[in-house]
Amino acid sequence: MMTRKQKYCLACEQELKGRNDKKFCDPHCKIAYHYRKMQEDNFSFYARVAKQLKINRRLLKS
Repeated sequence: MMTRKQKYCLACEQELKGRNDKKFCDPHCKIAYHYRKMQEDNFSFYARVAKQLKINRRLLKS
């Protein structure tokens, strides 16, 4: 007999019920997880863009 390893949602860490290969408890958690991951991975890119936009706005204002 095969025992199932206890799994938890990658976003909110609630216990998962249902399929064995399930990673998220609902679509909201899936979207939140991927959005947060994208923000962490591309932080330097977004920081550079924000910095350049700030410079551009200052130049246009003056």
